[in-house]
Amino acid sequence: LPALASGLRLAGESDHREWPVYLTRKQAGQAAVFELALTSAVSVMPEGSNLRLMINGQTLAERQIHAFGQPQKMLFDLPAGVLQPGVNAIRLAVSQRHRVACDPAATYELWSDIDPARTGLRFPDSALGLESLPDLAALAPDGRGANRLRIVLADVSDMKALSRAVGVLTRIARETLITQPIVEVTGSAQHSDGLTLIMGTPDELRALGSPAMPQPGNLTLVENGSGVTLVAAELDPAGLD
Repeated sequence: LPALASGLRLAGESDHREWPVYLTRKQAGQAAVFELALTSAVSVMPEGSNLRLMINGQTLAERQIHAFGQPQKMLFDLPAGVLQPGVNAIRLAVSQRHRVACDPAATYELWSDIDPARTGLRFPDSALGLESLPDLAALAPDGRGANRLRIVLADVSDMKALSRAVGVLTRIARETLITQPIVEVTGSAQHSDGLTLIMGTPDELRALGSPAMPQPGNLTLVENGSGVTLVAAELDPAGLD
C-alpha cells in the first residue's frame, strides 16, 4: 500500500486509515486476498475490539483484535468484482476497548500498529497486465510505501540527459499520483523493482542492455515481475527532447 502522511497507528476508541490503490483491468478481474499484519496495545479487550475492512464504501468483513505484543495476521478473501479497474478506496477502521481501564486518560493507550511491509493486496497472477501509460499507477510500492524509480544513463555525469529523464519521471509521478518516490541513477539496465526508465539512440540502448528495442520515435513498456521498464528510442538527442 502507498505511504500515508498520517502514519500507520490506529489510536483511541475509534480510528481509521484509507488508501487510494490503482489497479489494472487484469488485476481487478481476479479474486484477491487482502493481508494485514497488526500489533495492538496489551490492554485492548478482544471481545470488545474489532477491525473492519471496507473497499469502495462497502464493508467486506469484521474481525476481533487480539494482537497483544506480537503481530496478528488477518486474511480477507476478495471475490472477483469487489475491486474495480482504476482507483479503489481501501479503508481499515477500528473500534477499540480497554480490558482494565475505562477512564478518559486510558483512551490514549489504545492503539493498533499496521506493519506496512506485511500489509496489502495479493493476486494469484502477479502480472500487472499493463495496457497504457496511466496503468503505471498500478506499480506496487516497497515495504515502506515508497515507489522506486530508476534512471539508466550511458553517462551518469551527463546533466542534460539526466534532466530530460527527471522531467519524464516527474510527469509520470504527477499523473500516477506517486507521493513517495525514491529515485536512483545507474549505468546498467539490470532488472529492478518499480519503474526503470531508459532513453537513448539504438546504439545507446544496445550498450545499456535494454530489454527492448523500439523503433526510433517510439516507446515501449516491458513488464518483468515486480518491475516495469519504460524504453524510449530516438535517432539523436534532439529527438529525445
